[in-house]
Amino acid sequence: MGDVYAAMMQMEQQTTALPSTPQLSSVRFSKDLDLSRLEQFDAVRFQLLSRACEQRLQTHLMTSTATGEGRTTCAIYLGLAFTQMPQTRVLLIETDLTSPSFDRWFDLPSEPAGLTAFLEGRVQNLDDIMYEVQLPGIETESNNLCIWVIPAGVMGKTPPSTLLTDPKLPILLNRCKDLFDHVVLDSPPLNVNHDACVLGRLCDESVLAVALHRTPGPDVDRAKACLIKHGCEIAGVVLV
Repeated sequence: MGDVYAAMMQMEQQTTALPSTPQLSSVRFSKDLDLSRLEQFDAVRFQLLSRACEQRLQTHLMTSTATGEGRTTCAIYLGLAFTQMPQTRVLLIETDLTSPSFDRWFDLPSEPAGLTAFLEGRVQNLDDIMYEVQLPGIETESNNLCIWVIPAGVMGKTPPSTLLTDPKLPILLNRCKDLFDHVVLDSPPLNVNHDACVLGRLCDESVLAVALHRTPGPDVDRAKACLIKHGCEIAGVVLV
């Protein structure tokens, strides 16, 4: 943890990329980005930050009613939209431990260390589970050269729902809030279990990704009711 902090403090002083020592693992995007979609999420970012008049909103949960509704895509593009802001450090955390998909977006190692390894105590240092991703061909005046990701990692013997209620998770999020300006969590869908609600309570706000013309209205209402019941702050709905 100290290595990450020291590296970022040095980055801020030099206004350059992270120094070679200490060095986080560096990966690249494995998909071409849709710049028109990024512009759309710039508007989403603006709407979310307009709610932050009285308090700082740093942690943002992206969830959905079911699988296949574009939740991960929304989480990644929201994170990229935050990088368009000057001197803004952004972290993406994959918390869908049952069906992780960051490996489709980033050229991660075949069995990356990730969130599961930290929560199970197999690693203690965030440097070991955090990856620096170079921003691919995005024209920006923000001087941000990269975004950081923590993938789900390889599952051990502990069930996902048990891991996501581990007391180390809020500790990890608090540490990440010290290091990053914005942290976006890609969570499990709400029709699988209530893990998203557990995660939503730890975040400043929750956003619901909804597939236009595909997600039934009653499913959206039930998802919103579930989040509210568990004390989550709903920021809004993103139509995909």
